[in-house]
Amino acid sequence: MENVAGDEAEQVVVWVSFTVSGQSIKTEITLPKQAVRPSQVVPLFSWFANVVVDSAVQADQAEGRQPSCKVGCMACCLQLIPLSEAEAFHLARVLMELSEDRCRVVQARFEEGRKQLERAGLLEQVRQFAHLEEQDIVPLGLDYLSQGIPCPFLENGSCSIYEARPISCREFLVTSPAEHCANPTASTVRRVPLGASVSKAVKSLAGKPEGAMLPWVPLILADEWAEKHTEDSEYLAPELLQVFLERLKDQ
Repeated sequence: MENVAGDEAEQVVVWVSFTVSGQSIKTEITLPKQAVRPSQVVPLFSWFANVVVDSAVQADQAEGRQPSCKVGCMACCLQLIPLSEAEAFHLARVLMELSEDRCRVVQARFEEGRKQLERAGLLEQVRQFAHLEEQDIVPLGLDYLSQGIPCPFLENGSCSIYEARPISCREFLVTSPAEHCANPTASTVRRVPLGASVSKAVKSLAGKPEGAMLPWVPLILADEWAEKHTEDSEYLAPELLQVFLERLKDQ
């Protein structure tokens, strides 16, 4: 990453170059000069996710594979969707920026989803998601999927916040038959292999950029989680981007 300009008092322009899925990417990015919280940079991280995914899709297409995901194919919207802490704060803001009536409707979906999990005896397990042993994560994910709880932002078979959708949603593309996603197994569902995991790189930024990987926040808990936590840490945007790029190389 190279700082090349600063012609606006409140902004700095940097050149970023990286390689993913065999493709060399170089782009100019404008960042605020002032300190920012990781959640404020989530839209930029989402752009990086789009670049990584597009490169992976192109590599797959070169080998004759095509993504089978399409509008109305919403099995992934019924899954236990993981968010980084930065995304949980960002998504809570997206929710509150909706119109008052629509915000009320979506909040009711969050609440109903949690009530359904409670009736199924799964709510506390989901709330303890960050502390589960690795071997317990997949079984819980399958139990969650079996409940058929739609993402609160799902409307008419489509994502109602598509431009602001979570990074893990952007990264989840398959080339196997779409009908297999309703009952996924390792042998029936083939995900598009990514050259890097933006979601994991962003997750590691929560708290302190130099810190270790932090827990995921299940999307169904995002609104209540953000209400109970505060995002106090701030960093200079270019430094935060530099750390993100370093983490991205490690994924």
